[in-house]
Amino acid sequence: MLIGREIIISAVENLRKLTQRDDIVLNAVKKPGADAMISIGGTDLACVVKNVVNTSNFNSTFLSLRDMEEKTGCKVMLVSSVIAPSLVRSLANEHINVLDVSGNCSLNIPQLYINIIGQKTIKTVEAKTATLSDAAIKLIFYFLINKENIGKTYRMIASETGLSLGTVNGVVEELKRNNHILFVKKKRKLANWRQLLDEWQVAYNQRLKPKLFVKKFAFSNPAARKSWTSVVLPQGSQWGGESGAYLTDGYLRPEKLTIYTDADSLDFIKSRTFVPADNGDVLVYKRFFNEKEESNIVPKLLIYADLMGVADSRCREAALKLIENEN
Repeated sequence: MLIGREIIISAVENLRKLTQRDDIVLNAVKKPGADAMISIGGTDLACVVKNVVNTSNFNSTFLSLRDMEEKTGCKVMLVSSVIAPSLVRSLANEHINVLDVSGNCSLNIPQLYINIIGQKTIKTVEAKTATLSDAAIKLIFYFLINKENIGKTYRMIASETGLSLGTVNGVVEELKRNNHILFVKKKRKLANWRQLLDEWQVAYNQRLKPKLFVKKFAFSNPAARKSWTSVVLPQGSQWGGESGAYLTDGYLRPEKLTIYTDADSLDFIKSRTFVPADNGDVLVYKRFFNEKEESNIVPKLLIYADLMGVADSRCREAALKLIENEN
């Protein structure tokens, strides 16, 4: 089982054995912003090292690779313990090199192309890091959607979120330790908002969102699907994901429709607009937040998280466009 720096050490060793090349070297000196530097055939590659890359963190990983490419001026490579072949292909299509700990790779550097598949995955263990609880994910979302919320009293925050005073206190203290809260004239203010947003969206997609899933539905007839923007949803329901993005700015034409709701499956069936379908393109989730505004669309930041949780370039572009003026 491998953690931390052992991932990249083993990856380099296995790639060297499989290719029988002595010019694959893990450099002792790395450039600022890179987790590691690897030299292959005399070409330096700046590396981002991840234990696991999946659909939940794919887009954030992709953006960190692009950012590092710009900062270092080097070609970049993702080194991971586990990454699905489909995600490797997605990165290769974006001209990003990929190497896993077993030596499987997709490398395309000057005058050298290496593609290795089928090597047995080496078991890994996630490095011990603090993970956000479900309650913390819900509370941080409450802070993110309205920056003024962080300045409210603990009792008011607990009342508006339905969380305990102990949870509120614990999450606020953790945000302080991670430099996401600063004090201005003795009042709490959110700091490093964008960094907190991206930390939150990865945690939301990995931990909380799967637990909120209710059921897949399809429209009862083609006409209803075609005019989905006019459909009256069950009470307490809002559009999210690709559908919410389309209704917000019209930039992304949705392939799948996402609904957050306080209703249950029976309410959707009673509407006669939706029918349960294992291969349906309507994904229904339970709402986890209190929405005071009369809107049929979830808050913009939740749409951003939904889009970032899909390993698709069109969704990533739409997500970034959605918050380009937020800070």
